Amino acid sequence: MRSTEKFLSNIREERQLSPTAFVGIGVTKSTLRRFERGDGMLNFDQLDEALQQMNVTMHEYSYFLNNGKNDYFIEVFEEIDNAFYLQDRERLEKIYQHYISYKEGRLIALSAKACYGKLEEHEIEEISEYLFTIERWGAKELWIFTDTIDQLTTPLIKELIDEFLIKSQFYQGIVDYNRLIMQAAINAIVTMVDRNEQKKAKRILRQSQKRLWEVDEYSRTLHLFAQGYYDYCFISENQGKEKMRQGLEIFKILGCHHLLSIYQDFYDNRTKSKEI
Repeated sequence: MRSTEKFLSNIREERQLSPTAFVGIGVTKSTLRRFERGDGMLNFDQLDEALQQMNVTMHEYSYFLNNGKNDYFIEVFEEIDNAFYLQDRERLEKIYQHYISYKEGRLIALSAKACYGKLEEHEIEEISEYLFTIERWGAKELWIFTDTIDQLTTPLIKELIDEFLIKSQFYQGIVDYNRLIMQAAINAIVTMVDRNEQKKAKRILRQSQKRLWEVDEYSRTLHLFAQGYYDYCFISENQGKEKMRQGLEIFKILGCHHLLSIYQDFYDNRTKSKEI
């Protein structure tokens, strides 16, 4: 029995689920038995539904199959994320230099580059072409979109936002993906506000608000801050400032010092530049 099938079999037995437990998602007893013997396959939708019924996330599933390690791209994008929030340009440049020479690593490299420098036109085209060709965006696509969106052209962003809102729907109920979806949405909102695209920014605000989880304070705080920035630019400067300050206060209370520093700089630069 291969590790994929063994994992599903073991976790099903640990959860005391019978071979008929997944009939409701279109996986018959015989289909499951063939899969667990290594003689058949489940499609992605069936596998994901089965994992959710067993309270196992795709992230945990991937972690298990990789012998206790995350998919390499997840680890690299998390490193990019950390380097960005720590404002560690040297580390971002090293990631870019390391991956740019590998065909399978180019999009990782360009995501790192976008966090500290300007992308070339052909690099933007490479990113957009890739994102348009993926039917369902997973963690990799969400990270790429999040890291590069502010460098894409406005017409391209508008098209990609529609793609993003549709292609990320499948994952919105999965905990590991929801935060990535929210981070991508927040970056899209800020970019659209900066470019005076009020209708598009408002649409993403509304759509993303429906996906907020009460226990995810990080996403809720970012959304509050983005809503404040939208209000500041389009509705009421005082109202917008108040919401942004509330977001900053939450980061302060939670001890999120790097986030506080970045969003405090954002607040100071955006509000001061408009007042001058």
